[in-house]
Amino acid sequence: VKEVYRSVGWKDATKESGLNISGDFVGRSEFVGEPASDEIRKKYIKKSVKHYFVRGNSNPINYINLQ
Repeated sequence: VKEVYRSVGWKDATKESGLNISGDFVGRSEFVGEPASDEIRKKYIKKSVKHYFVRGNSNPINYINLQ
C-alpha cells in the first residue's frame, strides 16, 4: 500500500479532469478523496494487500470498503 484515502465522493470522468485514459469516458467515474487520518494511514501504508487480488485480474487498483 502506497497511500490511503478517505472517500469524499465520485464524479463523472472527463479528459479535462486530467485522467490518463484513452477511449470512451461514458460511464466512467473519477474518485474524489483526501488522505485518510494518520491513524488509518499508519495501519495500512507499507502493508501487503496481496490477499485482496485474484490471480489473473489485470487491474492494478482494487477498492476495499473497510467500514
